[in-house]
Amino acid sequence: MTVTVLVNIVGLAAVALVCAYYFYRLSSLFGIRLRTGTNDNTLAAEMFITLVGEAEEEMLVCDDGNSMVGSVYENPDVVDAVRGKLERSGQFRMRCLFSSNDRTKFRAAFDDAERVEIRSGASRRDIHYKIIDRGRKGYLSRHSQGGVERSYRLYDGVPPVIREAVFGRYIADMDREFHAA
Repeated sequence: MTVTVLVNIVGLAAVALVCAYYFYRLSSLFGIRLRTGTNDNTLAAEMFITLVGEAEEEMLVCDDGNSMVGSVYENPDVVDAVRGKLERSGQFRMRCLFSSNDRTKFRAAFDDAERVEIRSGASRRDIHYKIIDRGRKGYLSRHSQGGVERSYRLYDGVPPVIREAVFGRYIADMDREFHAA
């Protein structure tokens, strides 16, 4: 019995490694660039601003949205970047789903904005994300509520053919929770 369990575990680990290898090979074949690492509030704000700048039509944000010290949503540069994008691009829209109801500088600036929808009611999760243009590029981070350091994955250059495979679950969760909030 113990040997059978051990063989099954080793077999599953081997399958997982093979799948990871093929995902890596396919992602490089399709031109997806993946960047991983650990960031802090400063780098998180820089990434947020970069995504806003690169978005053409839409940015989805599912995050804490809290007012903790150093929060992206208390950063005036983030508020300015979104405000500037809204002024420059008449087609840009943003949907934000936060787990917090905190009254942040971001929320104060955009609560009544025509092309920014902000709702609270996201289930608390460890994975937070910002996705632009239905998956062309996405930033996923993993941290506890209000965490200062976070591990992240930045997917760039995701071709339309495989966006659903990479971001489909996150977009579907966001759509469902956003409409329920």
